[in-house]
Amino acid sequence: MKFSLKWLADFISTKTFFNEPEKLAERLTQAGLEVDSYEDQKAQFKNVIVAKIESVEKHPQADRLTLCQVSTGERTYSIVCGAKNHKAGDKVILALPGAILPRNFKIKKTRIRGIDSEGMLASRKELGFESKEEGIWILPLEVEVGKSFSEQEELDDIIFDITVPPNRSDCLSHKGLAREISCLFSIPFSAKEQFLKTDSSVSVKKSLSVEVKDKTACPRYCGRLIEGVSIGESPEWLKQRLRSLGLKSINNVVDITNFMLWDRGQPLHAFDRDKIQSLTVNRSQNGEKFLALDENERVLTEEDLTIRDNNKVLALAGVIGGMDSGITEETKNVFIEAAGFAPEKIRRTSRRFGLETDSSYHFARGIDPLAVKEVMDLACCLIQKEAGGKVSKDFYDIYGDQKSSDKIEIRLEELEERLGYEVSSSLFQGWMKRLDCQIKSSKNSFEVLPPSYRQDLKIKEDLIEEFARLEGYDKIPETLVSSTGTPKESDPQFLNSQKLIHFFSGKGWHQALNYSFCDPEYYREFLKDQLYLEELTRNWETNEQNRKFKDHLKKQTARRKHIFFINNPISRQLSLMKPLLIPDVVKNVVNNFRHNNKFGQIFELSPIFYQEENSYKQELHLGLACWGSPVDIWKKGEIPNVYYIKSVLEAMFKAFGRKGWSWRPAEVSFLHPGQTSLLTLQNQCIGFLASLHPRLLRKYKIPLDLAVAEIHWEFLNQKASPPLKFKNFSNLLTVEKDLCFVIPPDLLVEDIRKEIKKSLGSLCEKVEVFDLYKKQKERSVSFRMYLTPEDKSWTDDQLQTFLNQVIDRLQKKFSIHLK
Repeated sequence: MKFSLKWLADFISTKTFFNEPEKLAERLTQAGLEVDSYEDQKAQFKNVIVAKIESVEKHPQADRLTLCQVSTGERTYSIVCGAKNHKAGDKVILALPGAILPRNFKIKKTRIRGIDSEGMLASRKELGFESKEEGIWILPLEVEVGKSFSEQEELDDIIFDITVPPNRSDCLSHKGLAREISCLFSIPFSAKEQFLKTDSSVSVKKSLSVEVKDKTACPRYCGRLIEGVSIGESPEWLKQRLRSLGLKSINNVVDITNFMLWDRGQPLHAFDRDKIQSLTVNRSQNGEKFLALDENERVLTEEDLTIRDNNKVLALAGVIGGMDSGITEETKNVFIEAAGFAPEKIRRTSRRFGLETDSSYHFARGIDPLAVKEVMDLACCLIQKEAGGKVSKDFYDIYGDQKSSDKIEIRLEELEERLGYEVSSSLFQGWMKRLDCQIKSSKNSFEVLPPSYRQDLKIKEDLIEEFARLEGYDKIPETLVSSTGTPKESDPQFLNSQKLIHFFSGKGWHQALNYSFCDPEYYREFLKDQLYLEELTRNWETNEQNRKFKDHLKKQTARRKHIFFINNPISRQLSLMKPLLIPDVVKNVVNNFRHNNKFGQIFELSPIFYQEENSYKQELHLGLACWGSPVDIWKKGEIPNVYYIKSVLEAMFKAFGRKGWSWRPAEVSFLHPGQTSLLTLQNQCIGFLASLHPRLLRKYKIPLDLAVAEIHWEFLNQKASPPLKFKNFSNLLTVEKDLCFVIPPDLLVEDIRKEIKKSLGSLCEKVEVFDLYKKQKERSVSFRMYLTPEDKSWTDDQLQTFLNQVIDRLQKKFSIHLK
């Protein structure tokens, strides 16, 4: 938030800070109000001064240009000018070489049509001012020649950009910040009082009925009527105040409401009285439409608080006004609204619509409920002064559920115990009084009543923190933490997660870190299957084991269908709790590719979230993505990335001592229909491996091979494999035997391989597929078995017996035959 040092001078003396702005910035930062930067406007308009045109001649080489002799009192400059609204004797703004005007417009000595120009005569727009006037800026004749432009236009200000913590809503105005500076530097604070002249002939209560139906959401509502105003341009002092904060001038009435917001921290709203019949503060109806001042129509819910005129919504309370009741040039009668709204109500509405206005920013953090009427009266006084009109003598002041500040009891021993050093009673009382707190002391015990604008001071811990902040955190002594117990063992889940990160980092993978919140619109493409298990391509009902597995998948799919949203999201794009890692990992790939990174491999280890019946749960998942190829010249015959990820995952299983995994084909909407497999471990589905669907590759314009995988890492950790048993090495040679079978297309090769291994038992070290031939609806698959004798070599008849045993078992189980 921006603050003007000249504006702060309305409440405190700021002369010292003009000479030493860094002193103020340092102290505020130490006190928790971080100063991001400060800008001296004098430096911004360096080499820009008031000058007088001594003579105007026609440019000898151009009909549309003039050659002006311009004097600053010390020297006369020759300036080539293209404007038509100047003449000899005019007072103008001269930008000399070295000046840098807004929008980084650098002034240099130039040669125009053969004539040297030693600067530029500036217009209002070129100096950063809003103006419809054409030509250079002509100043009044009484201005002093040679005076700096910043001093002439009172731009000799210092603008501070300060990050105000969410709990310090009292500092979201110049008055509030001035109070804080007064406390920190022990500078006298005073706010100028304005005398409001009212007229008994004008009555707001006779003219307009006002009702507050939801007093919990609107604990205070005030309003006055001003009749006979003249809407027009704001005075220069008001424009300058708004301009110093980067705000545009609209008209005198609206500008005053904006001025009061940044001056006192109280949002106001001005209604055109002639456009409304009555005002009611109440919740909206579901599906009700509202056209706001930004010309966007929004659909409201029953949770949104509105200002209504019968059945018409005039404003979204505390957020934005409507098009139907705003101030225009034809407005004659104005109703000024000043209210206090429940912060949580404004926050929810603002976030739901993704609409943060200056008004909602203040209301969402809380305003001083006792200052509402005071600010309204001050605004009416300024409007009467700058726009005329008669102010109603009566006014509305409707109280709801007002929460007064509670007294806080604290003992000096508690303060010293928390801070670790001795604190005198007088020092503590001094800071509390400078905070405008009412304090009563009894020996070393205190009863403190915070002011109404300090809504962050509620319990004694708040006072301890406040004292430490004001006195300085550097006063807290350093102490070593003593430990009497023994350290606890590290969580196995954490240790395995760290081991996993080191495993992938060691293989050249980069870790991705994404939010746990995600965009439901983006995830819509990936959630068509209600996570990732919807339909399976194979007919797995050939045996009891496959039927059990399919039933398990159906149960798992149904259980995880329940995604859920956050009630108070930061934004609509971060409203869904992430039910899947792959969408965000794919987004990481897209961003990398758009930055010309055509090869990469990333992993993410994060929780996913789902709702199961009435409880919310999370699981730790591992997501992987590999795209492109590291060397383009080896494109021909390269292995697809889906097989590369498969090899990395199987290496990971071996590194973590996991056994019994297998891959089964599946079909998922966002994955490649012929390159998708489910990963199972101990007959439980724990993830998938696939290439991304070509449709999505085209959508995100990725002309590369992109493979992804996601694994339930938490389940994998819990299902530890049996400990490895040592077996003596055999001194005998391993025998290799091959078998080739003709199998139907719906039979999984992996099932056959497992049956071969079971049939041979400990005699067989491993079984591999080394050849595959497809012809129409049949496949020919060749298996190689590695058989190792334990004590003596086998004869040919014994080996043939082993093979016949395998053949008989496979023919009975799968009805397949040898080729």
